[in-house]
Amino acid sequence: MTKPPFSAECEQQTLGALLANPTNLDRVAHNLRGDMFHDPVHADIFKAVASRYRNGHLADAVAVSKSMEGHEGLKELGGRKYIINLALSAVATSALPDYVAMLADLKGKRDLVESMDRARALIEAGEADADAIAGAIEADLIGRESTGRESLISFKAAVLDAAEEASRAHSSDGIAGASTGIPSLDRMIGGLFPGDLVILGGRPSMGKTAVALSMALGQARTGGGVAIASMEMTGASLAARAISEATANAGRGVAYSDIRKGLATGQQVENFIRCAQDVAELPIMIIPPHVRDIGALYAAAKRAKKIMDGRGNGLKMLVVDYLQLIRSNKQSRLDQISEISMALKGLAMQLEIPIVALSQLSRGVESREDKRPVMSDLRESGQIEQDADVILFCYRDEYYAQREEPDKEGVEYDEWEARMKRVMNRLDLIVAKQRMGETGTINVGFNPAFNLTWEVNQ
Repeated sequence: MTKPPFSAECEQQTLGALLANPTNLDRVAHNLRGDMFHDPVHADIFKAVASRYRNGHLADAVAVSKSMEGHEGLKELGGRKYIINLALSAVATSALPDYVAMLADLKGKRDLVESMDRARALIEAGEADADAIAGAIEADLIGRESTGRESLISFKAAVLDAAEEASRAHSSDGIAGASTGIPSLDRMIGGLFPGDLVILGGRPSMGKTAVALSMALGQARTGGGVAIASMEMTGASLAARAISEATANAGRGVAYSDIRKGLATGQQVENFIRCAQDVAELPIMIIPPHVRDIGALYAAAKRAKKIMDGRGNGLKMLVVDYLQLIRSNKQSRLDQISEISMALKGLAMQLEIPIVALSQLSRGVESREDKRPVMSDLRESGQIEQDADVILFCYRDEYYAQREEPDKEGVEYDEWEARMKRVMNRLDLIVAKQRMGETGTINVGFNPAFNLTWEVNQ
């Protein structure tokens, strides 16, 4: 293990400036985080200052030392006397941003050391190939926090980008991004934009995979390359769904389950094979189920982009089915999901494509009377909510109504039958978050047997 780079003096001087005058936190709050302190006691002192200050409490050396009286690590350093000495030896306020930048740089270097140590361990284990290890390093580098030194972007360039988006939206009926294949959804979110992380959540059997595959097929039919990382289904299973959708669009639908079970007629098999020839030409690449490590996924996505660029299609979308099945080397589940979420957002930014990542929801949905999902239903939702540009939920009332069928007598059955007529072949797409726009619900037609969605009168 390489010795992690850090500066105890830099940490002490930064803490001293905050303890001597807690209002200094306002000057550096956007760049200073607790994990930038290598010494865990220093990290806890910073958290105490920041917490008390943000909650409107006194946060000077005396107040903080009082609040940390029982802290064992602080006792070893001298307790109250140590904190008082930090405040007395504080640097000038004008030097504080420079010290924060130094802390951020040292944190960045420790991240690099950790990444290299992890790569070395993977090499020594001999289980991952070189591309997967390189991808893991790249995911670490892109996913880690900023160094604290702000990069500059020309405002003129940003204005020109915004004007170009406005022009595209005007010339394409309000759709500035790539189409989702669902016009009503396009109108609400403006399409899918390069660099966006789109989370598509739902409980099992709610239609997540069908909607995501429809988005991918819609993009591929415009000539844009698509990669699909499916960790639950084989390439053949995804292809069967895509072909089934094509048969339905051609007016001679063949359910993919009938094909797999050998229940299709001879004519249906012919229709299936005929449509398969057209679907086979779509610019779609499958990342197979065994690619589950975040580093391996990075490597596979970059290979897909290189191949698609060589064919002239370019990689325009990546679909990940689903987020919770990606593996990470972090210890806790919360840290794993955080790393995966940040890495996917980083990959979307780097490749300049939208990434549509499917996500399971917690079982708590099933225990509620109203089973429509909300943001808090996302498993380990904190970091996902933060990183996602758009969060969509799939909800099918038909699924639950079918399981609540009463006895075929009386008013209850009549009410249930009326409900079934309303919700049959319907799917609600709930836009729960949109960083640049409104939220709301869109109702579309949906037939899971054919992986098919269509517009309905709202």
